[in-house]
Amino acid sequence: MATLRNAITISMGINDEFALTYGSWLQQCTISFYLLSEKSKLASAFMLLFWSLGTLLLIEQLHRASNILPVVERQPLLDKALIYQREAVTSLLTIAQRIVDVSAMGQFRLINSVQAKMDFISHHANTALVVLALSKAIEHTIDLHISADQHGDLTSTHLSNTDPDSEWVASMKPLLTCFLTLDSTVSGAITARPALQRLMQQYGDILMDCWSHEDVDNLSQ
Repeated sequence: MATLRNAITISMGINDEFALTYGSWLQQCTISFYLLSEKSKLASAFMLLFWSLGTLLLIEQLHRASNILPVVERQPLLDKALIYQREAVTSLLTIAQRIVDVSAMGQFRLINSVQAKMDFISHHANTALVVLALSKAIEHTIDLHISADQHGDLTSTHLSNTDPDSEWVASMKPLLTCFLTLDSTVSGAITARPALQRLMQQYGDILMDCWSHEDVDNLSQ
């Protein structure tokens, strides 16, 4: 038990230290995103995607750890995990909207290439990692807004209280747009398509409602 507590403390400490050191800078990158150069847009967008992904993976481990800890220690840990989750989901939804916005202006030139271009979301070499970030963003957005008795398990979300007109449902549309863009590439067909099929099996009604929504205003922080 002492080892678990120590691991939790270290992990949360690293997360908090990174946020304290780089959080303001990353937030400024998001705010000024449309004004950045192509290279800076690509670098900051993927950094935000992957940092938020790391936070969501940490949250899932905190939920698992809460099942092992004594009851008196469980709720404070889950409360902290909820704060992390809200911040990470907001960041992912915002940067996904930014990516979709700039992608509407055309493809981005490949770094160190004069002519070759591709869609923004397809620029990262590790497509599987991008797909994982998008998948976790969808899962955790739904988890945040669906009433459920989770008992520390993020996979136990009930869908009975879904409001198809909710703004949060529409806010996931940029994530789906990024998924479909990836699916149009060779590597995306291997990674994005199976992930999207799995999400549709689990959250099909919500995602269909999301896709049928009119475009929402850009998210802002």
